[in-house]
Amino acid sequence: MTGNIQNKDIDNPRVDDLLDDMSELAMRMGGTVTVLTKEQMPSESGVAAIFRY
Repeated sequence: MTGNIQNKDIDNPRVDDLLDDMSELAMRMGGTVTVLTKEQMPSESGVAAIFRY
């Protein structure tokens, strides 16, 4: 991962999804990824996180 973000056609199978990339990175770093329904989300953006240190 380079951190480079480009706007591409998400319907193209060779184009990866940013949320997928973030989920993979979180899991690689020992984090947990939980998929929620829209009604269960604590935000309107589609992304939420609990940070710990």
